[in-house]
Amino acid sequence: MPDVFVPESLEDAIQFLAGHAGAATPVAGGTDVLIDTRMGRIDLEWLVDLSPLDSLAGITLDTATLRIGALTRIRALELDAGLARRATALVEAARVLGSVQIRTMATLGGNLCHATPSAELPPALLVHDAVAEIAGPEGAREIPLADLFAGPGKTTLGAGELLT
Repeated sequence: MPDVFVPESLEDAIQFLAGHAGAATPVAGGTDVLIDTRMGRIDLEWLVDLSPLDSLAGITLDTATLRIGALTRIRALELDAGLARRATALVEAARVLGSVQIRTMATLGGNLCHATPSAELPPALLVHDAVAEIAGPEGAREIPLADLFAGPGKTTLGAGELLT
């Protein structure tokens, strides 16, 4: 079983991940990482528990922009009335993801970063031309969400980078 590192800030998480490239993975809801570990698909020394980083969760709606933090739980997407009016396809996708128990634990960032071709949320976000905000050792950057995916189970995130 891997050890767990709990960062006190986003910067701590980035530093730890950069210093343990290939040996650590971020986790918040853990629904995919738990299955991958049990199935032997990943073998890691460290899990970096991002769940205490409240600044990475939440839904912000203003007149021009919809921002959803990577640690926002799928259940929160499903139940947000403002989001239902603004991004109906995303709310519908959230409603069909797994069971209520899974949606209560799973995060938007985990769903995207697992890069599963059959994932429910990416198509709904791609329809809305979503932009991925990424933080890493070299600072922050934004890319079209489509450019986050490098293939089944692979993203373009570099060592120490996190989807925020």
